[in-house]
Amino acid sequence: MTTIALFGAGGKMGYRLSTNFRGSPYSIRHVEISEAGKKRLKTGLGIDTVSVDDG
Repeated sequence: MTTIALFGAGGKMGYRLSTNFRGSPYSIRHVEISEAGKKRLKTGLGIDTVSVDDG
């Protein structure tokens, strides 16, 4: 399986890509450092983020 690390997942483009990757055959690691971006992903899409070191 292909794994994709999506850095900046909580930003404008990252959020759009996160939405588009839902239901895809890829394993996505959503990497976000800002609290606002983490909150946006969690409340909007129900996605938990990983740290830069884990991504």
